[in-house]
Amino acid sequence: MSEPLRDVVFIHKKNDWKEELPYALRSLMNIPHRKVWFFGYKPVWVRNVEYVPMVDLPRKWWDIHNKYRAFIEYAGGDMTNEVIHMYDDVYFLDDRYSDGNIPTFHWGTTDSRAVPPGSRSWVYRQTIVQAGNYLKANGVENPLNYALHVPFVFYRDRVPTSWVPEPPDEKVGPVSWRTIAGNTSGVESIELGGDVKVNSQRTLAEALAFDTGFLSTWNENFESSGAMDFVRRLFPLKCKYER
Repeated sequence: MSEPLRDVVFIHKKNDWKEELPYALRSLMNIPHRKVWFFGYKPVWVRNVEYVPMVDLPRKWWDIHNKYRAFIEYAGGDMTNEVIHMYDDVYFLDDRYSDGNIPTFHWGTTDSRAVPPGSRSWVYRQTIVQAGNYLKANGVENPLNYALHVPFVFYRDRVPTSWVPEPPDEKVGPVSWRTIAGNTSGVESIELGGDVKVNSQRTLAEALAFDTGFLSTWNENFESSGAMDFVRRLFPLKCKYER
């Protein structure tokens, strides 16, 4: 780590946590960190965190885009420059990164995520392709895709947010800020041959087989996939971030 301790940042939307967020917070016991920040919505039971309220946008990917950009550019408080971005459904499964050396993973090139409009997950994939287009337009050759459901370490001041026009330019779609940050932050990365998210295409066993020490779950099958019981067994006790 270039700094003694990094801050952890969650971007969050109201009614978007179900039962997953408590376990994401509890899993932070496995890594060294300083403060925890919430941008967007903070449930009333969450405590001991820094909070920057933001209006939720109705469209999911615009909401993520807006909140991600906000914390990259945030200058209103004591936030570290090097941060760990977390989602409310991502977990550190064990203490293998207790020394703070959290790896950065990518998932091939941005072009590999292109699919025809109307295809399954097209908007999500388009955020990656759109980020790649901005990167290539600004001299980054063969940009990589960092839009994985894993903890992500990067330097906020190295992300060129000026490359992406501000809304409300409706011609500009939301981008994967992770992908822009991963290609510009100067952190060495490792290719991961898939995602660790337990979704409709991937079982819990398949996600764990990547053996990254990370796991991500999905609202729709959190219980039926066995993931809920799995993380409950790992993290049975409340942490300092819960009332």
